[in-house]
Amino acid sequence: MRIFRVYIPGRIVVLVVTEIALVFSCFLLAGKINGLDLQTYLEIEGGYEQLSIATAVFIACLYFRNLYSSVVVQRALTLVQDVLESTGVALLLQALLAYVYPDLSVPQRTMVIGAALACVLVPLWRVLYGLLTFRAVRSERLLFLGTSNTVLAVADRLSETPEFGQLCGFVDDFRDGENAHYRSPWADLAASGDYCASASGSSGCWNAGAP
Repeated sequence: MRIFRVYIPGRIVVLVVTEIALVFSCFLLAGKINGLDLQTYLEIEGGYEQLSIATAVFIACLYFRNLYSSVVVQRALTLVQDVLESTGVALLLQALLAYVYPDLSVPQRTMVIGAALACVLVPLWRVLYGLLTFRAVRSERLLFLGTSNTVLAVADRLSETPEFGQLCGFVDDFRDGENAHYRSPWADLAASGDYCASASGSSGCWNAGAP
């Protein structure tokens, strides 16, 4: 998917949409726990606007913490720390909003409870989403021709963000046996493609790169 001429993987878009719904639901549940009459609060007291702003602030804090660069959870503890820090910033911004324009801020107790719920549910959802999305929708398999520094740098990046494509292997005359991903020689390209297909469970691969 392209937004403003920038390619964004569909998995990232779905993640953002689902987390918007999740965080908004956390604030709704917090309001219920806080004893608010949700119908009155949402329709008469401007609750939709307040919760929408709080949700937007929370998601923006996650974004600026670089939590939407990949759907892969490398370290669960680091994810929890990043979400906690983002939550702290969101609470500070909401406190500032309550001071400047109180009519647009979520009630204090509701905001704290909702943020606490989001701190627990967002990391859990991230881990679950990362597991489910790669089982349901496989990334495109990439077979690189050559092992130049540029190709290896791209391969390293793909290992960190597999939603952009999954490394299937390399074709190079000089690195046979050095790594399980390396296949050679150039004349054996067809066999390498068959290896890639059988290893990935796919019917074929996209060959990219240069010697």
